[in-house]
Amino acid sequence: MRKSLLLALIVSAFLFFACGGPAQAFKEGAENCAKCHTLSEKELGPILAQIRAPDAKVLEIQPSPIKGLWEVSFERRGQRFVVYVDYSKKFVTPGPIIEYASGKDKTREKVATLNEAKRVNVAQIPLKEALLVGKEDATRKVIVFLDPD
Repeated sequence: MRKSLLLALIVSAFLFFACGGPAQAFKEGAENCAKCHTLSEKELGPILAQIRAPDAKVLEIQPSPIKGLWEVSFERRGQRFVVYVDYSKKFVTPGPIIEYASGKDKTREKVATLNEAKRVNVAQIPLKEALLVGKEDATRKVIVFLDPD
């Protein structure tokens, strides 16, 4: 009895591993998820309202480093943020997404890139007609803009 049970177990294990094929989540050749899945600013409206950011201005929507998620960059009250929305549009996460191999925080890198584009190069501000108060060669300078009109 034990021998036949052991033989049946071995045969079923063999059949399980020998006949089972690899499982795929998508059809073969359908690796570009952005072809089938889309996320528009209009669809983001209710999602942003649900996370208490109805007044947010969407800056960019792109596939995230993790398949199955959209990376949404937006600005609200002068600050820039990144959140991730899944393809079903039912789940939202603020990150961070950390790349295991390099240890890089992809969310932080994205926010830094967004904020870098927002910075003003102070050296490009023309100061020919500026009113100078203090030393001209001071290490720290303050530029004040006034609009008399």
